[in-house]
Amino acid sequence: MFRIEAWAELAGLTLWAFRQWLGPQRIEAHYDAADLQEEIQTLHERSRLA
Repeated sequence: MFRIEAWAELAGLTLWAFRQWLGPQRIEAHYDAADLQEEIQTLHERSRLA
């Protein structure tokens, strides 16, 4: 199973643009607490979140 980031990249869109595109298509993107924690960790590692 591909992660949503991979699908966005394949579509040539940013993650957020891809998420916006999914809504009207009635395609549900599964995003759980583990996904959020992973994104927060990535932001910490990239020093974007204090």
